[in-house]
Amino acid sequence: MYEPSRNYLDFCVAGFTYWEGVFVAQKLKVGDKLDLRPEDNPYDPNAVALYYQDAKIGYVPRRCNAQLSQLLFYGINAFEAFITQVDLEQSPERQVRVVILVKDARNKN
Repeated sequence: MYEPSRNYLDFCVAGFTYWEGVFVAQKLKVGDKLDLRPEDNPYDPNAVALYYQDAKIGYVPRRCNAQLSQLLFYGINAFEAFITQVDLEQSPERQVRVVILVKDARNKN
């Protein structure tokens, strides 16, 4: 039986101020879809970058990226990422909140 997507992770974007997040912050809206891209990163071997259109806005936080990174590196991409909160009055590392959902691949019918 088909089920809607389920919550996999929920977090604030890490490194928002160090990438292009601050340049696109005014454009970000709740519900905007983000791309997940695993990276070869010397500082975090499990790094998963978050992209809004072509702008890297930051990362999935290190504390919760290991499993997701492994799955993405092996080509398992059953995930969707969406912005769930934008509050530009917060400190930069708390301005954007994201949810990653795991998609149900079974047929809806």
